Amino acid sequence: MIRIDKVWLCAQPLDMRAGAERLLAAVVSTLGAAHAHHGYLFYRDFPQVQAMWVLFFMLTKFR
Repeated sequence: MIRIDKVWLCAQPLDMRAGAERLLAAVVSTLGAAHAHHGYLFYRDFPQVQAMWVLFFMLTKFR
């Protein structure tokens, strides 16, 4: 089971061809940081295609 504390929806239009690094940069520029156990949802509705990206960050510790 994956624990998700919050889900954030991006309300500004973004290029859905962007990779995870560019979407992460949008999260950091808007919220200041990407937090563990938070999901970030990017959704675009085009006339012919609907697209959705979900970024999820999980905090892990290695020993």
